[in-house]
Amino acid sequence: MLRKIIVTVLTAVLCLGSAGYFAWWLKKNKPAPQEGAATAQAPLVEIVKLAAEDVRQILHGFGTARSDREATIAAEVSAGVVECADSLQEGAKVEPGDVLVRLDERIYRQEFLEAQALAQSVAAELAQVSVERSNLGTLLEIAESDLTLNREELARVERLFNQGNAPKTEYDDARLAYQRSLSAKQQLDNQIALLEPRRQRLVAQAAAAEARAERAQLNIERCQITAPFAGVIRELMVEVGDRVGIGSPLFTLVNLEMIEVPLELPVADRPRTREAAPVVLAVESMPNVTWTGQVARIGPVADLRSRTFTVYVEVDNRAPVSYTH
Repeated sequence: MLRKIIVTVLTAVLCLGSAGYFAWWLKKNKPAPQEGAATAQAPLVEIVKLAAEDVRQILHGFGTARSDREATIAAEVSAGVVECADSLQEGAKVEPGDVLVRLDERIYRQEFLEAQALAQSVAAELAQVSVERSNLGTLLEIAESDLTLNREELARVERLFNQGNAPKTEYDDARLAYQRSLSAKQQLDNQIALLEPRRQRLVAQAAAAEARAERAQLNIERCQITAPFAGVIRELMVEVGDRVGIGSPLFTLVNLEMIEVPLELPVADRPRTREAAPVVLAVESMPNVTWTGQVARIGPVADLRSRTFTVYVEVDNRAPVSYTH
């Protein structure tokens, strides 16, 4: 057994020695490397031809179509309905300026005439004040002249009276004449002073009468109700003989040339939404019919509960409808 072990060890040592000698011999007899210029190799690339393509992102939303322009016309005065145009019927088309309803304007016309009469009366009183002011001015000049003369006469007689050259009766008469002329001037001054407040009061009355006339004229015009824009009568609320008050609805007018559809879209689609983007609209009950429109504006606020925002789409209802098969 020992002998076998010794033989195995000697064999291993002999193999290792032979391998080491062979490695030394290879290293010693290895040829020296030859120097040469390095050559650059071009990298391998792949050429791809690019072409621009339109990428369409389709967003889906739901909404309810409504008229872009709709108005409920109401009465602006209290009066009775005396006439309704033949075109004032549900579904009838009207043009802007068409007279559709006439209200009883007689009471407002009477108010207008009364206001005009009051304005004329006030104008006459103002003219009278102007004449009185002119006449009182002339009288005041005479009174001032008399006052000046009487003052000078009183001073002369008083000087003579003090010198003993004039009787007391003459002095008293001169003083009385001066006092009378002074009183007359003061009365004229008072009358002239009262003319200005009177004139201002009449001016205010004239302005009030003019305002009443303008208001009555405006109410007369309001008794004639016209169509504010071209459209279709959607609903009629009055007929001849009805009594309406201020704010009473008369009819509803819609313009169907442009349709607006508020669409609710998820908030996640907000970055991909832009104004003027094309939109295709369809109705579930009409699967083969579509309308085209575009985004007119985008709502700035999102609904926190539904996590949606509103996109307003405008559709030109005058454009032809698309049919698919």
